Amino acid sequence: MTKKLSPDDFGILDKAEEGIKLPLTLPDGTETEEYLVIRGTDSRVFKQKQARLQKRKLDFLREKSNREDPDKLLDFETETERELIASLVAGWSFEKDCTESAVIEFLRKAPQIQESLDLTAADRSLFFAGTSAS
Repeated sequence: MTKKLSPDDFGILDKAEEGIKLPLTLPDGTETEEYLVIRGTDSRVFKQKQARLQKRKLDFLREKSNREDPDKLLDFETETERELIASLVAGWSFEKDCTESAVIEFLRKAPQIQESLDLTAADRSLFFAGTSAS
């Protein structure tokens, strides 16, 4: 006989807020002991950052010179996307404090990790209780 499920069995928001460990590998694929603790894209922190950055984008686009300069627009888009993805990082294993600016700088230097973080955080199945990205 199968256990009857409850609505709570379908929830992911608590785990999306708490976060999961994302193991880090070196660019050559070598496994390391380092990791990020990442929130899901359903987390409140991520949604709030997304709303603030959307407002910043609208303000940016109000300036005609910003809209007409493709390089300026590309730089703005790249940096705001990195800032949004950085908001998913709730912690890390490095000795350096896990501040927003430290995470942004880390992702700037390691775009492959930014991409992995983005893809992992968007995978809702990883945020069911008892799951991990490792």
